[in-house]
Amino acid sequence: MSTKYQLLISILTIIMSGGVASIVTYLLATKREEKLFRRKKIEELYLGIKKYCDAFFLNIVHFIPIFNGYDSSSIKNEDAEEKEYDHHEIEMLIFIYFPRLQPAWDEIDKVKGEFSAVFRKYTANCKDGKRFHKELLPALNKCIDMLKAAKENMIKSILKEAKSTRM
Repeated sequence: MSTKYQLLISILTIIMSGGVASIVTYLLATKREEKLFRRKKIEELYLGIKKYCDAFFLNIVHFIPIFNGYDSSSIKNEDAEEKEYDHHEIEMLIFIYFPRLQPAWDEIDKVKGEFSAVFRKYTANCKDGKRFHKELLPALNKCIDMLKAAKENMIKSILKEAKSTRM
C-alpha cells in the first residue's frame, strides 16, 4: 500500500510541477508582451510629441516675419505642414496608456494657450495695418522658451515612463 501512495504522490508532484511551470511561463510571457506593447506605444508618443512640438515651434517662427509687417501670403510654412502631428492621437495615447504624463502634456497645452493670447494681442493691435508692437517679439520669444522647457519636461517624463518597459 505504501508503494501505491508513493506512486500517487509522484504522479501528483509531476502534474502539479507541470501545472505550476505552465502558469509561470504564461505569466512571464504575458508580462513580456505587455512590456513590448507599452514600449511600442511610448515610442509612438515620443515621436508624436517631437513632431508636434517641432511643428508648433515652426508655426511660431513662421509668424515672426508676419509680425514684422511682411505680407503673409508670400510666406509659406511647408515645414510645419509637413511635420504636423495630430494632438488628438497624443492625447489618446496619454489618456489610455500613460495617464501619469498628463501634467507634462498640460504644460505643452498651456504654451499653446499663451501663444494664442500673444496672437490675439497682435491682431487686436494691428487692425489698422501698422507693424507689430515692440513688446510682441519678446512675448513670442517667451512662448518659444516655454515650449522648449515644456517639451524637455515631457521628454524627461516619457523617458522615466520608458524605464518601466525595460526587459
